[in-house]
Amino acid sequence: MAKFSFADKLVFLWLIIDLLVHGILEASFVYFSVTTTVAKAQPTTAIGKWLLWTWTEYGSKADSKWLILDPCIVSVELLTCTFDTLLCAIILYTMWTNKPSRHFWQIVLCTCELYGDWMTFVPAIFEGGSNLNMDPFYFYVYTVGSNGVWVIVPILMLIQSYNYLVSALSQKQKSN
Repeated sequence: MAKFSFADKLVFLWLIIDLLVHGILEASFVYFSVTTTVAKAQPTTAIGKWLLWTWTEYGSKADSKWLILDPCIVSVELLTCTFDTLLCAIILYTMWTNKPSRHFWQIVLCTCELYGDWMTFVPAIFEGGSNLNMDPFYFYVYTVGSNGVWVIVPILMLIQSYNYLVSALSQKQKSN
């Protein structure tokens, strides 16, 4: 097991949360969307009902496109709940075993996270934001608050990996 700095402990914790959000919460959205829609789904289990409630709440209070089968949103979320979940697991493993490849995978994950945010919200802006609830409370708490962390944290993690790689390459260059 690697010895973690405080920053790496935060990254490790974030990756566990990220893995669970992508692998469970967002995967449930994809499932509801491809089998029916969030608006029409009728799960029978308690966890299914809670997951549906989460998406219904978000769709009705923040962005109504999450209630229907929006091809762009579902496509991005399908990629996110599969590829990003796998990347989180890979990075957690490489951190735990102290593998330097961690920073390559961390850059890939962060790029995917930022691309997913871009493809989720920029088309909505081009469409005039008609699906977004512009009430200040719902917009800032639900839309910005719940999604902003997936912009801020990946940017910070990109900076961390950039600094690590530049330092490692500088040391390598000096030794040549």
